[in-house]
Amino acid sequence: MSQAAFDSALDGEWKLLWYSTSNFSPLLKLPVLRPDSYQYFGDVASREVGEGRVAQGLNGGVLGALGPGAQLWLSSGATSKEGSPGALEIYPPFRFQLGGPVGSGRPKRTIVEADSDADFRAVNGRDTEAQLAPKNEYEQIYMEDAGVGSLRISVISKGDPVIVGEMFVHQKI
Repeated sequence: MSQAAFDSALDGEWKLLWYSTSNFSPLLKLPVLRPDSYQYFGDVASREVGEGRVAQGLNGGVLGALGPGAQLWLSSGATSKEGSPGALEIYPPFRFQLGGPVGSGRPKRTIVEADSDADFRAVNGRDTEAQLAPKNEYEQIYMEDAGVGSLRISVISKGDPVIVGEMFVHQKI
């Protein structure tokens, strides 16, 4: 798949259907009241968190205690890895924010902003090994390009040793 075709297929909103383990987010470990998890790429991410950024949003479940329509946002810079259009390199600044759901226009309040992988991993209680690890990379190992309902399978292929190898299945909404 060419870079342009990859970017076009990835653009939009994706809902998490399945993940291999729960090291990625403590909230996804919850057996009940687990929030819904979404990823945002391209135009929707640009409108919500800025140009050249990607975002993950968590809402519902236990997060209902934050108020009606509350969504937690985690965003970072992202760029396709040269020579490998299915791989995304993730880079700072990292922002963890509270706001409304996608498209709501509700302002986001920054809870944490980190200017390096090490700083963000430290805030997340990661050990020294994780703080010194290289940038995270996500590789799309399968991606359909049929619009709404398309499936995408990705894996964290490099970076924070706590989450390398994590696999995710998302569906485009």
